[in-house]
Amino acid sequence: MPREIERKHGPGCDCTRCVGFEKGNSLPLRHGAYAVVALGPRVEELADLIRELVPAYSPSDEITIRLLCLALARLERSSDATGKVPIEELGRLRENERGWTNTARRLLNDLGMTPTSRAGLGLALVQAKGEALRAHLANKRADDEPIDADGGT
Repeated sequence: MPREIERKHGPGCDCTRCVGFEKGNSLPLRHGAYAVVALGPRVEELADLIRELVPAYSPSDEITIRLLCLALARLERSSDATGKVPIEELGRLRENERGWTNTARRLLNDLGMTPTSRAGLGLALVQAKGEALRAHLANKRADDEPIDADGGT
């Protein structure tokens, strides 16, 4: 076999085996679910949509939003490719889909985008407002206490 290859490939052969992979090639992209760079534009689109939906959004949420959008973009690509990938690759793809789904679920929860997490977020906000009100009232009471002739209370 090696002699056969030597005869087939020699000086001047421009096949991938002889010249290597050129920068920017798409040979490893079967379905694109693992291609983080290729998913970039879709991640940006999703982030623009999701950012608007995050309750109590803060710029510090950006990393979590982008991780969520990467998981969602991967799920989209893998879903589109289900009928197109070889059967021997389908098991690995399905396993990764489960992982991406769980990651997306956790990130949605972290961002307060599930009913349960929104309820928890609402409770935390109410508790924080209650604490702020109690502190304000305590300060107000302290300010309203009469001062006696000695300067004490």
